[in-house]
Amino acid sequence: MQRRELLQGMATAAAAGVLPSQNAHAGSSATKSPLEHPMPSGISRAKHRLLAAVRERLRFQLFSDGTAVVEDQKNGAEWRFGAVAFQEEGAIDEGAVWLRTDRSICEQYPGRFAGKSEGEGYRIWVLDTEGQSRGSFHVDIVFDGDAIEWRIPQIDASLPCLSFPAAVACESLVLPQHIGRWIRTPLQGRHCWPFFSRMNMRWFGGLQGKDCYLAILPGEQCADALISATEMAAAPMWLQRLGEWKGERRIRYEFLRGNYVDLAKAYRAWAKANGLHRSLEEKLRVTPALASLTGGRLISCMQAEPGESPSYFEDRLTAPIDDALSQFRINLTYSQAAQVLNELPAAGVAHALLVLRGWIRGSYDWSHPDIWPPEERLGTIAELRGLCTADGPIAVGLHDNYQDIYRHNPSWPHGINRTERQRLLRGGYWDGGQAYILNAAAGLSYAKRNWKMVRQLSAKAMFIDTTSAVQTYQSWEPGRLQHRAEDLANKKNLLSFFKECGVVLGSEEGSDFAIPYLDWCENRHEREPGESIPIWPLVFHDAIVSCRYTADPIPRGFDESPTDKGYPRWLLDMLWGYAPLTQLENFEQRAKTYERIRATRHVGAWFAANATQSLDEHAFLNGDRTLERTQFSSKRSIIVNFAPEPQAYDGRTIPAHGYAAFDERGEALTL
Repeated sequence: MQRRELLQGMATAAAAGVLPSQNAHAGSSATKSPLEHPMPSGISRAKHRLLAAVRERLRFQLFSDGTAVVEDQKNGAEWRFGAVAFQEEGAIDEGAVWLRTDRSICEQYPGRFAGKSEGEGYRIWVLDTEGQSRGSFHVDIVFDGDAIEWRIPQIDASLPCLSFPAAVACESLVLPQHIGRWIRTPLQGRHCWPFFSRMNMRWFGGLQGKDCYLAILPGEQCADALISATEMAAAPMWLQRLGEWKGERRIRYEFLRGNYVDLAKAYRAWAKANGLHRSLEEKLRVTPALASLTGGRLISCMQAEPGESPSYFEDRLTAPIDDALSQFRINLTYSQAAQVLNELPAAGVAHALLVLRGWIRGSYDWSHPDIWPPEERLGTIAELRGLCTADGPIAVGLHDNYQDIYRHNPSWPHGINRTERQRLLRGGYWDGGQAYILNAAAGLSYAKRNWKMVRQLSAKAMFIDTTSAVQTYQSWEPGRLQHRAEDLANKKNLLSFFKECGVVLGSEEGSDFAIPYLDWCENRHEREPGESIPIWPLVFHDAIVSCRYTADPIPRGFDESPTDKGYPRWLLDMLWGYAPLTQLENFEQRAKTYERIRATRHVGAWFAANATQSLDEHAFLNGDRTLERTQFSSKRSIIVNFAPEPQAYDGRTIPAHGYAAFDERGEALTL
């Protein structure tokens, strides 16, 4: 048989389904599944209307090319869903710890659509650049009051991912990324942002004149979804679960009159109605020790750091920065921490949460998840317990981590996520060396095991690192398969477990799923002039204490040094109502730490006055957006001037790189 004839025969056999798969996993990028619903030859490619309906104040039309028009008859606005959505050639989640969010035209194609009625819903085919069908899906349109939900219960296996519905045309985008982003100039490049590492809430929105739309991914839908964005277009991108399409995909659109503040308030209302909001006032009643934080600030203490071996730098292809890094480093023993605890009131600290990091066996990062006993070079267990049980308005908490595991620890490699190729899921290269990522069920199991020992320390707070900062993961370990929604559920179970232990609970960055459990989050919110908007505090200020890391290297400190734009870093904490975070570098330099605390007492005082309040308003007050105002539910407000010269507003002068705070009557406050 000639080679051409052989290939033709193989193609015919493959079409008939008689050739074996090259990969045992359904939906693998190595397997091209046949179309479950081939596109009928007689289907019209000409655009025609599939649905016209009026519900409440909305008139909705769906067309055969996947486009749709929504008329908001109350506000007189019209919204249009587009005809094109970028589709992926292969699986977008390649099994890395951080999903590659930048995409290229070489791995995406402009997907168009052709559809027809099917039962009570619609069958939609995805067409590539050549007009060929790549597969199809079924979609139902459901009206819920003034909202429209697109529900997708079935997707052909031949589609490795699916982006639908297409983006809504708008003038600017609002994204819950970091503090919040207002995109008013077209995004450069193509992006796919996962929950919850890049999107800390399960929504996005757009503005058009005086109107806005809000798109919410309810329930577990966000675990198997990304937000695909480019230019001024944002749309959902749906992912398979463990190589298969399982579960219904849903996205809900609401149409409002207002701006980004109104979008945040609308999502806040939805979050409260759906169990994603729990007030700090309620949390204070359940965990009174939280008052130590809401009354002041957070103080972070790195007690000890491991020495790095030559391979640590060889693996990074870098030379050692400092010979001292090869030595085990003690910054603060238990007895020295006790002395700091006694000295803080004289430094002007009335209330604070002091978090000890690096107390575990081997010091910071080294022994996760086998952390017990505490590092003996720092002192005795009795000394550590004495610290944790100290009375007074300064509470002591401990740092821990149930996402990372290191190969030099006894529990290795049990519970590590496995990729589809059965490789261990590698994480970052941290102080403990190469980290690997635990599946969330194993993390919960290790936490329960460790707590039987850690609870004897009677710590008033626990910081469970990274839990609320990362995306959801899959694990392909035989007999222990875990899809993303299960990973998300077990992350919530982990936080719920610690909360039930009665501690003040914190984690990194903060995400909406963690709000019912967390009391505080440590994030990296910064200001991009004209783009940053306080979406996070507009939704959750009264539900969680937020504080910020900065990029300052030790020993410059976390709170007093200016930004590269000249204004002090704490100005952002004042504007957003965040708690000041102070880093205690080591015992010898504690006097400098006390100086930083004294220099930022006004930040702590402003935070304490507003800690349990909601953030109700934000506005830019001038054209170059260097003057911003926020107001809390108490009606206290603050105007912050990010410019290097004084600026006047409403008859008041706001100092350069400074602020003016006002009470509920609008009278100036002295902090």
